[in-house]
Amino acid sequence: MTASQDFPGAEWFLHITANWTEGPRLDFKQGLLKLYANDDELEEWKVNRKQGDLIKKGEAARDIIAFANVARRTGKPCWMVFGVDDKDRRKINDLRGEYPALHKKPSHRAQFERKSLTAQQEEIKQQYYNLAKEWIEPVPRLKYDFGEVNGKLVACLSILPSPEKRPFRLKREALDKHGKIYPVGTAFMRYGESTVPVDVGDLDELTAAHVPYLTGDDWRRMVAPVQKDPVFENARAAVREFPLLDDNNQDALVTLLDLLDSGRRHIAVIGPAGSGKSVLLHALACELAGRHNLDDLTYRKYFAEKVADGDFAAIGDLEVVPRHPVPVFVHLRGRFDTLDVFKQTALVKMGLQAHMDEAQIEYALDDYFRIPSSRWVLILDALDEVQNLGESFGPSLEQWLKLLPENVQVVVSQRPVVEHGADSVVQIAKLSLERCKALLRIKHRSLVAERGIEEFEAEEMLENATTLLETHQEMQDVLFSPRAVDGLIYSLMDIDPSISLEEEEQHEGETESVLSRSADENVQGFENNNVTERIDTELPFVPEDEIADEADEEGEPSDDGMSQDKANDGSDGVEEDEEDIAAGERLPSFATLYAKVVDYIRAKEKERQRIKGLDPDSVLDKATGELEELAWEKNWQDEMFTWRGRWKRILSEEGLQWNNYLGLLNRVRNERFRFLSLRFMSFCAANYGARAIIENYLKEDDVIKVFRNKQHEKAAEQVRDLLIYLLRDNGREISFQLEEA
Repeated sequence: MTASQDFPGAEWFLHITANWTEGPRLDFKQGLLKLYANDDELEEWKVNRKQGDLIKKGEAARDIIAFANVARRTGKPCWMVFGVDDKDRRKINDLRGEYPALHKKPSHRAQFERKSLTAQQEEIKQQYYNLAKEWIEPVPRLKYDFGEVNGKLVACLSILPSPEKRPFRLKREALDKHGKIYPVGTAFMRYGESTVPVDVGDLDELTAAHVPYLTGDDWRRMVAPVQKDPVFENARAAVREFPLLDDNNQDALVTLLDLLDSGRRHIAVIGPAGSGKSVLLHALACELAGRHNLDDLTYRKYFAEKVADGDFAAIGDLEVVPRHPVPVFVHLRGRFDTLDVFKQTALVKMGLQAHMDEAQIEYALDDYFRIPSSRWVLILDALDEVQNLGESFGPSLEQWLKLLPENVQVVVSQRPVVEHGADSVVQIAKLSLERCKALLRIKHRSLVAERGIEEFEAEEMLENATTLLETHQEMQDVLFSPRAVDGLIYSLMDIDPSISLEEEEQHEGETESVLSRSADENVQGFENNNVTERIDTELPFVPEDEIADEADEEGEPSDDGMSQDKANDGSDGVEEDEEDIAAGERLPSFATLYAKVVDYIRAKEKERQRIKGLDPDSVLDKATGELEELAWEKNWQDEMFTWRGRWKRILSEEGLQWNNYLGLLNRVRNERFRFLSLRFMSFCAANYGARAIIENYLKEDDVIKVFRNKQHEKAAEQVRDLLIYLLRDNGREISFQLEEA
């Protein structure tokens, strides 16, 4: 027998000698690893035989420890290859007659030489195994094999991966040839071709039980999809064409990047439905991924590669990690029964759900975050859309985010009604009048280029929308987001554009059939033009400093009342459209367009809820009806109310939660709430009155009585005008004179 059973073979041996260089996983030696000093060494070191032998064994132990820690870290075997010439690796040395100790007594040498080759090698193997047991803890996994290559005996000592909770270290004190003493417990690593001690301060990095090892290719597979996925690329292109602004009127993407670069740990992106939160987060992920050069992703190609001159300083000098933080994008829409389910979802997004090392260790998400010197940006989209956020999952997620290590930054998007615990907030600003017009021009181009709409139709839509905005600036109440602008386009063209900054486009897992079916359902609802289906949308958050003081609840109406706007416009109330009532030619009144935009956003919310597996129709309709009834019953000169007593009997807790969630209401403090605006509250009241007349559960005299009981003339006039518009656009003749009220 000229080879051990597991010898990898001559082909493997010749391959690594021709193609590999010495490094963290490989060391070539001309002869065997010696465990005893020869006479020349004793003379050079000026030590006695016993001390010299201890120096040699300590040196061998340190090398084995270093390789064992590399194998433990990477999950890959390391080798000491014996029989390769130091000066010319193509030249193979024959190991026959070699022994770890050349100075053994002649009787033993003679006895050793009489043994078979296999028995000789078994004795050598035992020498190395005994060294490991006596000098190293925990004991590493070693494997000694021998065989013939080109007629010459060669051997290799494999140091195999071992999932030990502690790093390998000295079990006993070791002296080197320069007189330095390494105390018990010292750990070593390979650094390039050298064996180096690990600083005590770095031992915590080495002692992690589960720290996966990722190669440059592994990192590349994680980053490349975010760089190249059209969803992320399209989002980045969208915010370049139409930058989303924060509440300081700065580019929100730039703000996010600046906060991350400054080291902020937890950032919340806040905004109402359709404001572009998901698009912004997709663009952020694309921007972060774009900082990586996929061809030169990491400083090192392999673990512990020495990339520059200088001494080993820290564990970070060994790791294979990208130069820039790695984005991890996770949609939170849906249900996560446990925190572990969420973490597994994140691993799937990272492409690491099946990643195991050669020791078949499966790693959790937290294990990847503990990779030394790694940096991560965890991007969580739609926190408010977690179905069971209020159950055990919500608190466990919040606690987990707080305990993430310093190398993990978090960006989470949500609507204003959800607690976030962030140390920085980026509030997406409402669209101004000029930005609405700019977005309409972008949508106009998209309708022609991407939807195949005729140029003259798109141009007519743009002209009508621009005229509407300039004539009726009260439309700004609902045109606060890109989604709302889509609703206006839908209303003017009877189509669902579904372009540009729609959050739904970025939602993974939505099939075309689902989207087209939902769109068809929406079209039917809008064509029916049913007043009862209005007013259930998410509208923008209003900061507290814009909210009237509680003492003003019974005071003068807000400046956004419609009557004041009409005075500014020079319009003359209801009669302004009389000249345009030629059959089928005039556009719907601004009040109906206002309602249609609200309808559109509400329908989108229902669609999103259905995607999550919920049946939102009844609960949202109930919440809408309650909000409108509350608006009808309360005073009309102030949008504020306190949720108790009478109002609590009208607006249920569920209705309050949904309207607050959708942005129709905003909490001021404790039990104090406000409608989106005074005009929006007037619209809710008018919608309730119009529906009551159309559906005959209030008589005209009852409606007039309500108006007579309202004490503020201007506020009643605002509701009256909206009511008349809504009735007229629904084909209802007005047989009473509200002016008499």
